[in-house]
Amino acid sequence: MIKRLVSFIKENKWKYRLQGNIVRVFRNSSFTVGNDCHFQKSNVFVDSGSLFELGNDVLISNCNIYIKGHVTIGSNTILRGGVYTIENGTVKIGHHCKLSAKRFWVRFGGVVNVGDYTNINDGSEVRCDESVNIGRYNQISYNVNIWDTNTHNIYPPEKRRNLTEKYWPYFGREIERPATKPVYIGDDCWIGENSAILKGTMLNKEVVVGYNTVIIGLSIDKGKKVVNAYNLRIL
Repeated sequence: MIKRLVSFIKENKWKYRLQGNIVRVFRNSSFTVGNDCHFQKSNVFVDSGSLFELGNDVLISNCNIYIKGHVTIGSNTILRGGVYTIENGTVKIGHHCKLSAKRFWVRFGGVVNVGDYTNINDGSEVRCDESVNIGRYNQISYNVNIWDTNTHNIYPPEKRRNLTEKYWPYFGREIERPATKPVYIGDDCWIGENSAILKGTMLNKEVVVGYNTVIIGLSIDKGKKVVNAYNLRIL
């Protein structure tokens, strides 16, 4: 009991707790914060053997962050809202970015890179089980899904039932990496609201993706515009 209490005291960053946050760094982890960084109403857990490194002038506001891996955030970057779950992987976010995505979820050793001056708006989601590379100066709108993974395996019913019972109440638990293919988004792209950039997709520089467009497994040349084709019936 005393040992656990001592660990709890050592693991908590009391400076941030007194400001209304929970920042807990477990043993054998690295937690480096640059000058003039601020946490606001956020919960941060850095698991054993992990790394969380912030440059100067970083703002983390209303975020829930769990790190079992390596996360690096460049200077003058803002994380506002959302859940960042790094179960086993690496995330590198450049400088002067603004991320207000709903969720970042990295598993199975996945690697996410977000280039400098990139904006990802509210409701968007990045899921990475292998590789998601987002370039610089990108405008990513609201409710955009960027996934390099099928997210789930289609197990036989008996195996899925066993996993459901074993991990209840965590439904849909995966023990093996689902099918994946890297996603690449070049510099200066504009991705419209409600779009989905799915596994195996490559957007070269200066691509514009229209509202509600789904792209999977395609390579789009530099400067092209991609929109859904609609067949309307007027009666």
